[in-house]
Amino acid sequence: MVKSVEVKNFKSISELNLDLGRINIFIGENGSGKSNILEAVGFCAAASANKLDKEFLSSRGIRVSEPRLMRNAQSVENLSEDIFVAVQISTNNNLSSTFRFPHSLSNSNEEFSQWKDDSKETTKQLTGFLLDYLFKNLSEEENELALSKVIATFSFDDNFVNKVRDLKAQMIKEGMYEPDKLKIITSSVAEAISKSSTESPKSGKSSYYHYKIFAPENTFLRKFEVEEAGDPLGIRGEGLFRLLRYFQNSEDQSYLNTIKETLFALDWFKDFKVQNSLYEGDRKLQILDRFIDTDISITQQSANEGFLFILFYVSLFISKDTPQFFAIDNLDASFNPKLCKHITQTLVKLAKDNDKQALFTTHNPFILDGLDLTDDEQRLFVVYRGKKGNTIAKRITPGKIDMPLSEQWMNGFLGGLPKNF
Repeated sequence: MVKSVEVKNFKSISELNLDLGRINIFIGENGSGKSNILEAVGFCAAASANKLDKEFLSSRGIRVSEPRLMRNAQSVENLSEDIFVAVQISTNNNLSSTFRFPHSLSNSNEEFSQWKDDSKETTKQLTGFLLDYLFKNLSEEENELALSKVIATFSFDDNFVNKVRDLKAQMIKEGMYEPDKLKIITSSVAEAISKSSTESPKSGKSSYYHYKIFAPENTFLRKFEVEEAGDPLGIRGEGLFRLLRYFQNSEDQSYLNTIKETLFALDWFKDFKVQNSLYEGDRKLQILDRFIDTDISITQQSANEGFLFILFYVSLFISKDTPQFFAIDNLDASFNPKLCKHITQTLVKLAKDNDKQALFTTHNPFILDGLDLTDDEQRLFVVYRGKKGNTIAKRITPGKIDMPLSEQWMNGFLGGLPKNF
């Protein structure tokens, strides 16, 4: 899991450090910088995947503007300074190690210029982390187990892993394997890796490299557009039909059952079925309303928005092929106030059950009522602008006020409310 985030000189953020949990909700005024926090994490993930072109950043939900305005504009000097972003990851699989991914991102500010990652330290440290496990004095079985966990966490390129395996085998065969030589080997191999773009860490669903900012839209959810192969859900809601059809055709019906159990929160819902046709015109849901004759079904075109958003969010959380770490901008779209609380509680449970980690922004106070702040995995942050306009995020911890979080927010106890009226 991502344990912390550091950001400097990105949009409205001058300097920010955040310690994260499994579920993290950001509240605050419009324009306070909530979405900028989500995008800063995305910028870091894109740098780790060596993909900083405008098209890739946009596909991950980052609002790309001219290079000067991607930086913090509170002083003229900032407009040419690098953007610094870093995340710290815990392996979260019985290994007590954490790893920090720092990136220093530069741009010449010239027309059509691209962002570049000037940080070489990340690759060197990451390589050293892998080598450390490969060269530890473990049994063969222990070594393979540790290695598989590290690979799953950081999504190392298979080519690179095999080369390191071969290196260790050769050293043992030639009687040259000595732990003291580890630092020398780490340095030389890391240097070679940092010069070769073909051997950089690859994108993987189990790592933070695949991070996206989802902001599903009613239009896309109704059209049932199909996302590109290998990427189940697009940031606007594309691909939902294909993923639902996969759940329906799977031998494991627990996916579909989980979705339906959540939908029973809607009083009218009875059942739904996915049409199996691949043709665009036949991409339909057959939705049964318990108040309508059983021979009549409605489609996603006629369904209410809340139903479609629940479909999307639950599918996102339960699928093994969606990112392990992601964000949702404006979670509260189309939900009744009481349903907001229920949805938050449901997503917290699904995140734990499916090992997902998420960042949310919201403007609906009732979303907060689904949080249990005594659980350290659930965290709430209020985001506001400082005296100089810089974005600040403050974690809200359990207080002594015996009042729902929604009321605390609306009564001004948490902050994050407009002051101009």
